[in-house]
Amino acid sequence: MDGWRSLSLRLFASYQEIMNQKLVVLAALVAVLALGVVMAQSPPKKPVWPKAFDCIFGMNYQRPPMKITNETSYFYYDFNVRSVLD
Repeated sequence: MDGWRSLSLRLFASYQEIMNQKLVVLAALVAVLALGVVMAQSPPKKPVWPKAFDCIFGMNYQRPPMKITNETSYFYYDFNVRSVLD
């Protein structure tokens, strides 16, 4: 009975070793594929802003002595307008 137990333990140990090797190979393959996907992606394109832009937004300011909570504000720029500082 001791011989069978010893044999089964050795077989189980070799099975675990083989499975660990397969797991390491699989992990390395996944890492290489992930790296390939990251390297193959093109760099992100920069946004193209319009020459004129306007937007309404809510402004919050919570410092004493002033407290502003979600007041409507307006943001606007226009690069087509000549500056008075030219």
